[in-house]
Amino acid sequence: MGGNKSLPVNVRVITATHRNLEELVQNGTFREDLYYRINVIPLYTKLLKERRDDIPFFLQNFICKYCSNLSRRN
Repeated sequence: MGGNKSLPVNVRVITATHRNLEELVQNGTFREDLYYRINVIPLYTKLLKERRDDIPFFLQNFICKYCSNLSRRN
């Protein structure tokens, strides 16, 4: 930043939102150019409340992670 030389970069950007970006672009509250840059491969997933069977898996994963961080048995 702030330089005057061009540097080659190779980046991947992953974004997530619960808002309808197309609607925000139409309302003028989200930049259209940014929307088209990040909307290359959209992935849609169900809400967790629609996938209740996944909750025990996530819960066990978090318990193991935090017990390990706190040096406790789960």
